[in-house]
Amino acid sequence: ILEKQEQENYLSEEDKFKGKKVLLIEDHPMNIEIIKELLEKKGMSVICATNGKEGLETFENSKENEIDLILTDIRMPVMDGQEMSKQIRALNRNDSTTVSIVAITANILEEDILIYHKSGINDFVEKPIKPDVLYKVLTSN
Repeated sequence: ILEKQEQENYLSEEDKFKGKKVLLIEDHPMNIEIIKELLEKKGMSVICATNGKEGLETFENSKENEIDLILTDIRMPVMDGQEMSKQIRALNRNDSTTVSIVAITANILEEDILIYHKSGINDFVEKPIKPDVLYKVLTSN
């Protein structure tokens, strides 16, 4: 019997994404539409929030391990992606430290990336989003 990691290596990209639940936090309606379509095209289900506070509340109100991945914009009104990530990581639930958080950002300088990691963000996708780059990052998270 193959270990889980070995089994995942044999799955196609489509199979890896199918059925995953993604929390998408983005304040721009056009970006929401585009990203949601890219995710759903691969068989993922998407829950949307329009700012970090809403994203945090959505995660808090979800069942433990219900959300497989968080995809968040960094710059948003009310609460930005970094603050939301810090607060998710500080929650008293098992999945708060294990759920992958991927930032969507135009700021990808080395110092920006260090700040993202310190706030609990695992990885990032550069804006404007290129579908192949998005899928590659999601595959590794």
